[in-house]
Amino acid sequence: MVKDQRTHRRVDVNIVVNLYEPDTAEPTARGVIKDVSVGGIGVETRGAFKRDNVIQLNFHLPDGSYLRNIEGRIVWLKHEDGSYEMGVQFTDIGLRNKWKIWKYIRKK
Repeated sequence: MVKDQRTHRRVDVNIVVNLYEPDTAEPTARGVIKDVSVGGIGVETRGAFKRDNVIQLNFHLPDGSYLRNIEGRIVWLKHEDGSYEMGVQFTDIGLRNKWKIWKYIRKK
């Protein structure tokens, strides 16, 4: 059995996310966040990405909180039938965004 190496509690969600290559104004792709924690997210997308790519994220939590300009690194990637599942570890989230996620997760 593989040990889960996550250090933060995750909750299941279904949130639309805009994914950006660094220093671009328009989204590179859109996706759906499937789970969220203060340390990262699980995402499904049709956008072609590679492991270790750095991306930026903008999304709304179900409680209405808007999170923008979050930087993350793709730590795992699974490609199947034209879509991607990937794990994104936050590398630059900012205290305010981290607090918004923590507050949302705490209520779950």
